[in-house]
Amino acid sequence: MLLGREAELHQLDELVLLARAGISGVVVVQGEPGSGKTSLLEHFVSSLAQDVTVLRGLGVESEAHLAYAGLTGLFRPILEFVPELPAMQRSALGSALALEGSERGGDQLAVAAGGLALLAAAAIRSPTVIVIDDVQWLDPSSLFAVLFAVRRIANDRLCIVLAARADPGIDALLQGFPRMPLGGLNLNDATQLLATLMADISPNAVEALVEATGGNPLALMEAAQELDQWQIAGVHPLGSPLAVGDHLESAFAVHLDQLSPGARTAVALAAAEPSGERLLLLSAASDLGVTLSDFREAMDARLLDESASTLTVRHPLLRSVALRRADREDRRRMHEALASRLEGAEHAERRAWHLAAATEGPDESVAALVEAVASAALARSDISAAMAGFQQAAMLSPRRADRGRRLFSAGAAASQLGQGDELLRQALACTDDPALRSDIIVLRARSANEKGDLVLVAQLVRDEIDGVREKSRMAGAVLLSLGAAAAFCGANFDQCAGQAKESLALIEEGDTLSGAAVLPACMALIASVVSGRSDMELATKCAGAARAGIHPALAAPVMNSLIIADQLEAAESLRISARKQCRDEGSLMALTWVDGMGMNLRVRRGELAQAYATGTAVLELITTIASPFGKAEVQTTLAQIEAISGMESSCRGRVELVRRSAARTGIDVVVLQAEYVIGLLELGQGRLLAAVRQLERTHHEFEQRGLLGLGFWPVLSDLIEATALSGEIDEARRLLTLLQTRTEHDPLPFTALVSSRVMAIMAADHDVPQRFAAALDHARSYGNPFEEGRTHLAYGRRLTAFGRSEAVEELQISHECFQFVGATPWADRAADELEAIGRARPLHTPPLTQLLTTHEQEVVELAITGATTREIAAELLMSPKTVESHLTSSYRKLGVRSKTQLAHVLNRPQVRRA
Repeated sequence: MLLGREAELHQLDELVLLARAGISGVVVVQGEPGSGKTSLLEHFVSSLAQDVTVLRGLGVESEAHLAYAGLTGLFRPILEFVPELPAMQRSALGSALALEGSERGGDQLAVAAGGLALLAAAAIRSPTVIVIDDVQWLDPSSLFAVLFAVRRIANDRLCIVLAARADPGIDALLQGFPRMPLGGLNLNDATQLLATLMADISPNAVEALVEATGGNPLALMEAAQELDQWQIAGVHPLGSPLAVGDHLESAFAVHLDQLSPGARTAVALAAAEPSGERLLLLSAASDLGVTLSDFREAMDARLLDESASTLTVRHPLLRSVALRRADREDRRRMHEALASRLEGAEHAERRAWHLAAATEGPDESVAALVEAVASAALARSDISAAMAGFQQAAMLSPRRADRGRRLFSAGAAASQLGQGDELLRQALACTDDPALRSDIIVLRARSANEKGDLVLVAQLVRDEIDGVREKSRMAGAVLLSLGAAAAFCGANFDQCAGQAKESLALIEEGDTLSGAAVLPACMALIASVVSGRSDMELATKCAGAARAGIHPALAAPVMNSLIIADQLEAAESLRISARKQCRDEGSLMALTWVDGMGMNLRVRRGELAQAYATGTAVLELITTIASPFGKAEVQTTLAQIEAISGMESSCRGRVELVRRSAARTGIDVVVLQAEYVIGLLELGQGRLLAAVRQLERTHHEFEQRGLLGLGFWPVLSDLIEATALSGEIDEARRLLTLLQTRTEHDPLPFTALVSSRVMAIMAADHDVPQRFAAALDHARSYGNPFEEGRTHLAYGRRLTAFGRSEAVEELQISHECFQFVGATPWADRAADELEAIGRARPLHTPPLTQLLTTHEQEVVELAITGATTREIAAELLMSPKTVESHLTSSYRKLGVRSKTQLAHVLNRPQVRRA
C-alpha cells in the first residue's frame, strides 16, 4: 500500500482512461529527493491493465553524456514499429538508436520527429503509457525528443508521466505542462509509515519527525533509524533540524561509513556503472578484490537493490554520495576495471567514457578513442554527446595542435545547439594552423550571427579579416558576407553595402556561384535592393545557382535574397528541391528555415492564409533553438499578415514582442518592418491620420538608416497614398517626386507595382485611365491578389471622384480580391466606397479557411493535394491521429464528408478581371 498518495494515483488513473478514449495527456510529477516520486510511479505502473503498453525511461546523471541513452531504453519495447515509419524518420531514429541496418542519420529534429511517429504507431495498437523518472538527468538529445513528442500529441492513446526534481532549469524546459507536486506526508500517514519500521514509536516522536523533515517519506525513514530509545519514546527532543537533501546525504554517508571497505567499494562500483549489469559489475569487482559477500552486505544495509540481472544503487542521491566519498585513486581503479570488461563494438562508447574517467593525465590513445566515439555520436546526430566527447578528447590530448583541432570539433558541434563560442575561442588559442584558424573564425562569426550577437560578428570581421583573406580568398569572402549580414540585421545598411561589395569582389569571374561562394553574391544582391538600385544581372546569376542546386544549409539565405529580388519562380523551385533534399538527408532544422522562407514567399504572392499557417508551424519549431533574429523575423511577418487580415490585437502584441527583442539584441531591421506593419494596419483600418503619422516616422527612420529601395517594405508609396487620401495633396506630390527619384534606376517588379499605383493615384485627371491601366498590368503580372485589390480600390476611388459609373465594377473587383485573400479591413474599405455611391454593401463572406485553426489549415492544404494521413503526419510532424482529428474538425466546420468534397469547396476561383 502506498500511503498518502491516493489523490495522485486517482489523477494518474484518470489520465489512462482519457488515453483509452483517444485523448492524450501529460503530467509532471515533481518533488524534492525522497518525496516518493519513484514509489508513486512504481505503484502506478503495477496497477495498469495488461492491455496497456508501458514504456519506462530513467534519467541517470552519469549517463547524461551518452548518445540517446534515455531514448534507447524507452523505445526498446516498441522497436518493431520502426520499419513502418516514413523513410526520413525511420532512417534518423534508426541511426540514433544504432539499430542494425541503419546507415544515414538525420539531425536532432528528425530524430525527435521519428520518436513522435514511433509513439503514435504504438498507440494505434494499444493504449500506451510512457513513464520517465528523473527527467532532469536525461541526456539532452533524449530530453529534446521526449519533449518534442509531448508537445505534439493530442488525439493519440498516449499517457505521459514525467517525474523530476523541483529545479529552475528543468522547470523552464517543462513550462506549460500540468504539474503534480508531491508534498510531505501528513501526521496520520507518517504514523502508519513509521509503524512499519518501529511499532513502538511515540506520537510525540512522529510529530517531531514530521516537523523536522516536512513529512518527506525517505527522510522520515532515515531519520527515525538514527533515534535513540529516549527519542523514540518522545522523552528527548530531536537534534538540530536539517534540510531534507542535507539530511538524506548525511544519512547515506553514515550508512556507507558503517560498511566494510569492500562493501563501500561495491556500492561505489555500482554507482559508477548506472546500467547495473550484474555480470559486468561482478567481473569488474573481482579485479578490485571485491567479493559477492561485499555486495550482499550492501544489499542487507538497503543500499543496493538486486534483480535477476542487475545490481543498482537504491537512490540517485546515494549514487553521488558514494562516488564523492570514494577517493580519487579508488574511482580511477573502478573505471579502469569496468573499461577492461567492456569488449566489443556495442560497448565502445561506455568503454571510452570509463577509460577517460580512469585517465588522470593526457593520453593520446584514450583521446583518440573518445574522439572516435564523439564522431560516431555526431554521425547519428547526437550533438550533445558529440560535443561532450570532443571536449573530453581535447582535455586528454598531449599535443597542442590535436587539442585545438578537437576543441574546434566540439565547438562546431555545440554551434548546432546555439552554443560553443567559448570552445571555439579556446580552439583558436590552441592552434597556429592558418587554415584551421580561418575555419574557426568563420564558424564563430556564423554562430554569432545565428545567435544575434552582432557585436561579436563585427569584432571578428574587424580584427581577423586580413589574416583570413590572406589565407583563403573564399573564406575572406564568406567572413565579409557574414559581416554584411550582421550589419543588415542591425539596420546598418551603409556598412552592409560596403562589406557586401568587398565580399563580392573576392569572388572571381571564374568562380561558380555554388557552395560558400553563393553567400557573398546573395548579400550583394540584398544590398543592391536596399540601395534602390537592384542588380538584376546578379539576381539572374543567383537564380541560376539556385536552379543548379544549393546545399540545404544555404537554401534559406539564398531563398531570402531571391524573394527580395523578385525571383519568385526560382525561389519556389529552390524551395521544392531544398525541401526534398532536407528530407532525404534528415536535415529537419534546415527544412524549418526553408519553410520560414516559404512563408515569406507566400506573403509576396498574396497567399496569406497559407503563409500564416506555415509561419505558425515554423515559429513552434524555431523556439527550440537560439536564434533571436529568426524568431523575430517570423513574428514580424505573422504580424504583417495579421495587419492585413484585421487581427489588430494580435498584430500589436507581436510587434511589441519584436520591439522588446530588438532592444535586448540590437536586431533593429525587424523593428523597421514592425513599424511599417503598424502603418499598414492603420491604413487598412481607414485611420488615415494615424497611418500618416506612423508611416512618416517609419519613412524618416528608413531614410536615416539608408534603406532607400521599395523592395523590402513599400513605406514611401504607402505614405504617399495615405497622405493623398487624408487631403494633403501638396505633401503627397512632394513625396511623389522623391519616389520617382528613388525608383528611377530600380528595375524590381515589386517596385514597379507599388510605384505605378501611387503615380496613378496622383495622376492628373486626364492621365488617370492610362496610368491605372499600366498599374493594373503590373499588378496582374505580379500575381499578388492583395496588391491587385489595392490597385482596383485606388482606381475605383478616382473614378468615384469623377462620378464615373465604371467605379462600381472596380470597387466590386477590389472587394472580391480582398475577400479572396482574407483582407477583411480592406474589403470593408471597398464596401464603404460602394455604399457611399448608393450601391448595396456587399455581404462579408470571408474565405472558408478563416473558419479553420492554423493547424487545420496546414492539414487541409495537404489533404486537398491527395496526400494520405500518414504523409500529412510526416510532413507536418504530427501523429496520424492528430491529423485525423484536424481533418474531422475541418469537415465539420466546412460541411463536407470527404477529401474530394473538401477540394471542391476550397477550390479557389480566379478573381474576375475588369
